[in-house]
Amino acid sequence: RDAFAQVCARLVAGGVAPVVVHGGGPQMNRELEAAGVEPQYEGGHRVTTPETLSVAKRTFADVNLGLADALEAAGVRARPIRHGEQHARHPHENGHAPRAYRAGHGHPVRRPV
Repeated sequence: RDAFAQVCARLVAGGVAPVVVHGGGPQMNRELEAAGVEPQYEGGHRVTTPETLSVAKRTFADVNLGLADALEAAGVRARPIRHGEQHARHPHENGHAPRAYRAGHGHPVRRPV
């Protein structure tokens, strides 16, 4: 995380304004294991069941905050997204069957920084 933050700091110093979109799969797997929840997979994608959702929210919030803190420590202005689930279109909206519970396709969010 710190090395990534340093790379971002160099980008910003060079005039680039990166937008960081992160994952948290390995952290999620560790948290699910610690909670005694066996992850399920469909087509290589983790299925987010109701049992895993609270773990997912907490895990991704922690990853998000930790990354934002590392960026700030490296001198990069960063703000974590702190609230709930982000917007996604459910696959059924386009007439496709869902491949995984609570999965969707992201869409652009226009929000002033």
